[in-house]
Amino acid sequence: MKKIAIYSRKGGTTKTTSTFNIAGILSKSYKKKVLVVDTDSQANLTERFLKHDIEEKEGADWLKNEITLEDLFLNPEKVNEGIHNSLIQLREGLPAKKRGIDIIPIKPSEINPAPTLEDIEESIGKAIPNGQVMKMLENIRRTRSHPYDYDYVIFDFSPSYNKVTREVLTAADYIMVPCTLDVNSLDGVSQIIDAINEIKANQNPDLKLIGFFLAMNNKTTAYDMQMEQMIREALGDKCMDTVIRYNTEAKWSLHNGVPLTWYKRNGKLTQDYEELVAEMLRKMDGE
Repeated sequence: MKKIAIYSRKGGTTKTTSTFNIAGILSKSYKKKVLVVDTDSQANLTERFLKHDIEEKEGADWLKNEITLEDLFLNPEKVNEGIHNSLIQLREGLPAKKRGIDIIPIKPSEINPAPTLEDIEESIGKAIPNGQVMKMLENIRRTRSHPYDYDYVIFDFSPSYNKVTREVLTAADYIMVPCTLDVNSLDGVSQIIDAINEIKANQNPDLKLIGFFLAMNNKTTAYDMQMEQMIREALGDKCMDTVIRYNTEAKWSLHNGVPLTWYKRNGKLTQDYEELVAEMLRKMDGE
C-alpha cells in the first residue's frame, strides 16, 4: 500500500482535481484498488466522490452520523466503518457503480463542529497522540464482505500547514505538489520545500518528493510560457516533465462526480493526467 500526498500551501492549485483524476486513472487504466482520504474541511473531494449518496440522501447532512476522518483521529481502530465506496454514475440513466475507488470522507465544515485537530483536542480536553493516521491505515482489515486491500492511498489537503497536515504527511510515503503558473506559486516554492524538509527531519525521514507538476497551463499566453520557464529554473530536477493544461473539462468532470478517465476518455486533459500518473509511477519505481 503506497501512500501519496497531493499537497500545496496555496489554494486553487488543482489539489482536489488532481487527486480526483489520479485516483480515477489508477483504478481504470492500471486496475488498482485506491483509497482516497479527504483532509480538507471544505470537503470538496468528499462531495465529488460521494455525489451519488449525497443526492440519494438529499444532502450531506447524513454524514453527521457517519464515521469520518475526524472520528478516526480519536478512534483509528474504527477505520473500516469510516470507509465508503464511491458509486460513480457515468451517464444519466445508467446505474451508479463501484469502480475501485473508496473514500474516507470528512464532514463538510457547515455540519462539522470540530474541523481541525486543535478543535478536537479542545473539545475533549487533551492532546491527540501523534501517529493516529498511520494507526488508522494499519487498522484497515480485509473482511468477507469488504476486501479492503488497497494498492494506493491518496491524501487531499487544505492549503494550510497545520497539525492535520503534519500528521498526515507523517504517514505518507510520497508527496507530489501541483503548481500553477503564477508569481504566488513561484514565491511559495521555498515554503513547501521547507515544510517537506521539516517533516523529513522531525517525523518522517522516509518521505520522498516525487516532484512539482505544473497545472492549469495555458500555453497560448506569453505569461504562462514565461512563468513555466521561471518555475522550472527555480525547481530544477524537482519539476516533473508533465504539464497539466487549462481546460474546462476538469470542471465538468468534478461537477458530475466522474473522473476524466471515464468522463472524457480520449480528451486532451485526460491524456495529460494519464501522462502525469505514468511519470509518477516511473519515479516511484525508480527510487
